[in-house]
Amino acid sequence: MAVEFATSSAANVLGDLMIESLLKPTTRKLDYIFCFSNTVLDWHNAADEAQKDVQALENEIQETRTFSKCCPSWSYRYRLSN
Repeated sequence: MAVEFATSSAANVLGDLMIESLLKPTTRKLDYIFCFSNTVLDWHNAADEAQKDVQALENEIQETRTFSKCCPSWSYRYRLSN
C-alpha cells in the first residue's frame, strides 16, 4: 500500500513538473505568436483605412485646386507660395 502511494505521488509530482517545465512555456509562446498575429492584422487594417482617408483627402485637394476643373486656381497657387 505504501509503495502504491509512493508511486502515485512520484507520478503526480513528475506530471506537475512536466506541465510546469514543458507545457506552460510552450503555450505562452503560442499565445505570443497568435496575439502578435492579431496585432499585425489590426495594424494592417488601420493602415488600409488611413490610406483610404489620405486618398480621399488628395482627391478633395485636387478638386478644390482647379477652377471649374479646367484651369489652375491662381489664388491657391499664390497661397502655396507664401
